[in-house]
Amino acid sequence: MLAYNVAGYHRRNDAVSGRNLVHDFNFLQKIGLTKMSNYTQKEIDFRLQNYFKFMFTRNPLEQVLSAYKSKLLDNTTQTKDIRGKVGRAILKKYRKDATKEQMELGSGVQFHEFVDYILESSHGTIVPRNWAELGGTKWN
Repeated sequence: MLAYNVAGYHRRNDAVSGRNLVHDFNFLQKIGLTKMSNYTQKEIDFRLQNYFKFMFTRNPLEQVLSAYKSKLLDNTTQTKDIRGKVGRAILKKYRKDATKEQMELGSGVQFHEFVDYILESSHGTIVPRNWAELGGTKWN
């Protein structure tokens, strides 16, 4: 039942903020999820020893394409700062003939430039937020 509830909301956005609800812990609490950090060590140990554990994974190539589309092609206010910072850095490094407008806005980044940037920046300071656990830091 819980999986059905979460799956039913995975693409639903909060109309006010535009955030994906499945990433909003307050929303997740409302449907019955609790962070492990909210339990005592004894309760955590019990759950780890007795509960069935599973995880969902996402194809990393799909994730790269999704990050490119949502952070560098999406023309919303939420991504404007990210596109500006990251786009300018990519253009500066890989595009010698970028226009003044492209450099100001960080726009026009090609997918191959984005991929090169990610590959060369694996220990750099800017990687997508969902990849932070892979050793980078957050975009914003």
